[in-house]
Amino acid sequence: MNRRSLLLAGAAFSVAGPLRAQQAAGPTYEGLTLQSHGKAIRAIHYRPVGEGRRAAIVMMHGAGANIASRGPWHELAMQFAGDGYQVLTPLFTDAFADDGKRPERMMEAWRDVGEDAIDWFIAHGVDRRRTAMFGYSLGSYVAVDGALGNSRAAAIHAVRDEPVNGVLADVPPGLHHPFRAFA
Repeated sequence: MNRRSLLLAGAAFSVAGPLRAQQAAGPTYEGLTLQSHGKAIRAIHYRPVGEGRRAAIVMMHGAGANIASRGPWHELAMQFAGDGYQVLTPLFTDAFADDGKRPERMMEAWRDVGEDAIDWFIAHGVDRRRTAMFGYSLGSYVAVDGALGNSRAAAIHAVRDEPVNGVLADVPPGLHHPFRAFA
């Protein structure tokens, strides 16, 4: 290698280093607490790089779940944030402990957590028309129940892993919207 090649390689490396550092920046997340009917609800807030799509998703977990900054639920939230969405994963069982019987007042408390999470995004500048609720398993019931109630979410996506009364039904046609609608 001659001197000119070494200088060019050094210059390229000095520019590539900062570029690589900028590209390496990804979505971020932090724990927070939001209020729902006077109860503290633990949640994790995931943020995209920059402004992202200026859209938000509330992810409602399944039965027996806990929120954590590891595992498949965290990875899915990071993927949504990597795609440009803000994400909130509230631990809705903080509103009412799950005893397995699930009386109506319990389901209402859980649904309210989803609605309050949507309202949290709206209060933090996200347009209501660019909000969605995503639920998995038990969380799908909570999300759909909220969409049929007073939720201000503009879209709903529910994923169930078990049939209900022997039937694996989908969400009613008017409520099932892909998140790509916010592109």
